[in-house]
Amino acid sequence: MKEHTRAYTPSIEKRRLVDRIYLHAITRPTQVALECGTRSLTYAALAGKMDERVGTLSGSVGPGRFTVIERRRSIEFVVDFLAVLALDGVPVPLDPDLPARRKETLLGLIRPGVVLRDGAAILGVMSRDGATMPGLVSRDAAEPSGVVLPDGAAISGVVSRGAAGPSGLGEPGTTAVADGAYVFFTSGSTGRPKPVLGSAAALTSFLAWQCAEFGVEPGDRVAFLTALSFDVAVRDVFLPLWAGATLVIPALREADSPEATVAWLRHSRVSVVNVVPSVARGWLRHCRTRCESMRTVFFAGEPLEASLLEEWQLVFPGTRTRINLYGTTETTLPKIWKRLPVSERFTGALPAGGPVPQTRFCLIDPAGPFDAALVRAALRNPAAEGEVVLVSPHTGHGYVGMPEETAARFADLGGVTAYRTGDLGRVSDGGELVVLGRADDELKVNGVRIHPAEVAAAIRACGPVNDVHVTAERSAGRARLTAYIVPAKGRALDLLALRRDLTTTLPVAMIPTALVELAELPSLPNGKIDRTALRLLAQPGASPGTPTTEPATRPITAPDPDRRPVTAESPQHQRSAGAQDRRSVGAEGPRAWRSVRTESPQDRRSVETEGPQAWWSVETEGPWDQRPVEAESLPDPRSVTARGSSEDSEPAAIRGRSVEVGAHVAPDGDVERWLADRWAELFETSGVSAGDDFFALGGDSISAMQLVSRIRRDLGVTLSVRDIFAAVTVTAIAREIADRRLLAMDADELLAMLETVEQDASDAVMDAPSGAAGRDFSGVVGQNVSGAARQGRCGAVVQDVSDVSEQDVSGMPDRRGSLTDGCERGAA
Repeated sequence: MKEHTRAYTPSIEKRRLVDRIYLHAITRPTQVALECGTRSLTYAALAGKMDERVGTLSGSVGPGRFTVIERRRSIEFVVDFLAVLALDGVPVPLDPDLPARRKETLLGLIRPGVVLRDGAAILGVMSRDGATMPGLVSRDAAEPSGVVLPDGAAISGVVSRGAAGPSGLGEPGTTAVADGAYVFFTSGSTGRPKPVLGSAAALTSFLAWQCAEFGVEPGDRVAFLTALSFDVAVRDVFLPLWAGATLVIPALREADSPEATVAWLRHSRVSVVNVVPSVARGWLRHCRTRCESMRTVFFAGEPLEASLLEEWQLVFPGTRTRINLYGTTETTLPKIWKRLPVSERFTGALPAGGPVPQTRFCLIDPAGPFDAALVRAALRNPAAEGEVVLVSPHTGHGYVGMPEETAARFADLGGVTAYRTGDLGRVSDGGELVVLGRADDELKVNGVRIHPAEVAAAIRACGPVNDVHVTAERSAGRARLTAYIVPAKGRALDLLALRRDLTTTLPVAMIPTALVELAELPSLPNGKIDRTALRLLAQPGASPGTPTTEPATRPITAPDPDRRPVTAESPQHQRSAGAQDRRSVGAEGPRAWRSVRTESPQDRRSVETEGPQAWWSVETEGPWDQRPVEAESLPDPRSVTARGSSEDSEPAAIRGRSVEVGAHVAPDGDVERWLADRWAELFETSGVSAGDDFFALGGDSISAMQLVSRIRRDLGVTLSVRDIFAAVTVTAIAREIADRRLLAMDADELLAMLETVEQDASDAVMDAPSGAAGRDFSGVVGQNVSGAARQGRCGAVVQDVSDVSEQDVSGMPDRRGSLTDGCERGAA
């Protein structure tokens, strides 16, 4: 393969993507192209908006230039993506909700010349020497402020058709190969993400085939639900725009929980959707609303089970076209497919299928070398089992800036490219590809590719860690990312704090839902990790003698009830054995303990009643986050405290309140009690402790979405899934809710709250038993005065409260910092 040069030939295929919009603007100008909430654009209007944006960006976006688009799913995102393509640039979608440190890492890998972002306050792009570069364009700016950096060397690690080998590292603003259509990032085996350069020719080829094969037409309404961190978002966007159909985008918070998503699909009359099987299961598990408009579904991202198809038809009975797709980000969209007719019955795990046109696959020795000659031999003499290699003229262009990683996975066969997937597979009797698992340690959780090395590197960076093993434990058909951690000798780990730290560096999908601390990792006689022993160590009542080695364990979840202190009046004694087991195991999964429920719709029918849809009416309360709530059961919306006001309850500071995982602590305050009740409903248990870990009870990102939706509906406070990962316990989430309420207060409301806090502290001192004399009551104040103030987030009201002294607030020093200290720090 030849080294890339600076000579740049405009991409015909990228132009085809843009010209489809102009074609539809002429042939069907009044057809709605984009719809988001109450906003919409016809194809004629979309072409006009695209032209306007091209004019704005023409001085900043150049041919082959990496241009980051840091936006949420929106009409603006689509317009910018198209405008960058029209300027022959390379769009790089970046999810605005990623942690700042993660964004810095991704931007550092591709070194873009321009970042497009909403708002006036725009983050800088760090150059190689650490200085902040310009090169940023705000949609709200009057003129583009972007600066395209000078040409540099060719981008390394990029495969070019007919090229002989990888080239050197490129500088910021350098050009990609002309066919480069976009960049998405995958998890890296070296501990850092890998930027994959997608192909415009591969994208147009797939779209033309997909529309023709499955009859996608102008009357269709295609959902845009894929997160912007994943390349399936490209299929979401361009499938309808290629066909002249309508791309339907959920407005902010319209589809932020499984229940809300299905309701949105129904309300928006969506007819075509791309979905990962595990995400689809989340929709079906919590939904009791039919969506009659759906007619076509494309499953992709992980193995598909036949049982899911049956459940899908119950919620989406109008579905007539069901397709299983298989491919990788590196191959630019799927390369294997299988049609699943509604008239046929399927069982077990379903094959991935056969190749799309112009594509072949072969199986090679996963432990062997990889080069063009080996692939040609494997194509001539097909193996029955081995590692899957996809061969096509339409694949991606490798990893930007990573020539060694590119050479290890891509091989040029002359006109076609082979990609080594890392997946193990076999050929069925019918000649179809069946994917069996991984040849390496890469994991798939909810359709997201995760390299354990990347998660382990983030954990090591957070604290004194000697060893880490990250894996995906499966229970009841669901995968939960689990990290087993060995702290440095003589050092203790705060596992809850560790998880909070991980929320600042990793995407939500890569944050382990179960953390288990070990004295050492169990090993087999050959020195390899004893995975069976690890699973046993995470179970309640695990015996130290069970594994090959005998490490002591401390899971982040609550210990086994038999080994932890429980107060005499604790509701813990009333829990069922199943609930106790679940509380003791963070890696068990949310459904393994539900012995009263069966695993499939068929089982439910046979146990509960007759008929194919009888289970539909078994639970009459409706979706969990849409259940009606009595007004008197809701906390006072004006409250910013997590402390109860019951006259017969002692203040937390007097009781010596503890919220550590372990001993049962009754929820204290309206908000804590409300949260505990919601957790009890969500996980079908009772006696939730203030210190219980959401994920230890069986929570995951999907149930966190449900909780976020319910908090916003009932309490009027907007949290994110990342907030749930960071807060974890009832008490911590209640405190976060109080923080948000405090931030929403104006000066008068804050001053009134201060008076209440002062009175509460005074009452606590006056009402304290004689034995409590001399105790520190600052915890009463600290519990009422939100952490937001103590962390310096109240600068807006400092002029109104700066004359309130620390003594005025509590009558004694607050060991965690006074309210006025926090406000003054915020003002400074």
